[in-house]
Amino acid sequence: MHYSPSSAPRRRGCLVMLILVLSLLGTMPALAAGKGKGLREPTGTCWVDGHVIYGEDLPPDEMTNFWITDPDGSQHGFALGTSTWWKITVPDREGPTTYQFIGVQKGKDGKIYDVFATCHADA
Repeated sequence: MHYSPSSAPRRRGCLVMLILVLSLLGTMPALAAGKGKGLREPTGTCWVDGHVIYGEDLPPDEMTNFWITDPDGSQHGFALGTSTWWKITVPDREGPTTYQFIGVQKGKDGKIYDVFATCHADA
């Protein structure tokens, strides 16, 4: 193949397209993960006993956060640390509430994370 000035724009276009495709492939796991989902399946267990939320069989070598979704859809939480189990006391609920033990939050606004365990409780 020999080089000619007329093939330069076509090569540049191919190079740009290749860069775009590679960039998109690099973001596919994050796009596939979606809001609140990481790439792994939950392996832990979570249950509610009154005002106490228990989580166990959580990854021992990863930072764990505790995440609460209130009945109105608002979300809040805090960092716990690294342990295979947690016992968290929560305040009164005003309706159906979801509790999650999650991994480190990533992506824009922290909406991508691995969910280690999830449980729900009514008011």
